[in-house]
This record gives sequence, structure tokens and C-alpha cells, in this order.
Amino acid sequence: VSWMQPGLILSELVPSTDITSTYLTAEADYFSFFPVTVATKSVDYASPAVQAELLAFRARIAQMAEAVQPLPPFWLHYLLAYANATGVLGADGLLPADAFYPTLREWRSVDGLSYAQSQGNFGYGTRGEL
Repeated sequence: VSWMQPGLILSELVPSTDITSTYLTAEADYFSFFPVTVATKSVDYASPAVQAELLAFRARIAQMAEAVQPLPPFWLHYLLAYANATGVLGADGLLPADAFYPTLREWRSVDGLSYAQSQGNFGYGTRGEL
């Protein structure tokens, strides 16, 4: 099959007596789970509005029926928890723009275990924020 319409399942096209059908059934049973990574680029994380958008985006992913529940926290959850514990968090529950990068640097150096658990991958930006 070289062309399929979206929504068409390959296993519905293969005869059930074919060895390909057996393979597809086994694949669905044992290998249907795979991790997904979302990467962002050129985003102003320091902006509380962007932080709110990231949290809302993550909440929408969590509502998907295909998502494993519960979703583990992601880097921004860990950073905000650290900011809350250190008293830097704003009244809106987000990091103020002027405190974002200093708090991120501090979190990365002081709480390395939480930073590693978050699987965040931060490098030097064009302004050398980190």
C-alpha cells in the first residue's frame, strides 16, 4: 500500500490470515507505547505569559486520551516548585520576568537532582542567559 487516507488503520487493510496481520497485532500489543518529546525554540521563557502558555499546553496534552496518566511533571513544574520554596514566585504562581534566569541558574546549581529529573536541556542563549 503506497497511499493511505488519514484515519485508516493498516491492520484493517491486511488480510487476517496474512503473517503481516500477526506482526501488526503483536506490534500493537507490545510496542504501541512510545515517549514523546516536545521541543520549543526561540521562546521567551522569562515572560510570565509564555510560562502560562506552556503550562496550558501541558494541561491540554494531559487531557488527551492517548496520554499515559498521570503525566509526570516537566521542567517548568520543577522550576516553579523551587521558586515557590525560595519565595521568588509571583502572586500569579509564575516567575516574574526579571527573576526567571537568576532563579533558573540557581535551581540548576543548587538542586541538581531536581534539575536532572526534569530532563530540561538549557544551554547558552544569544544573550548568554545561563
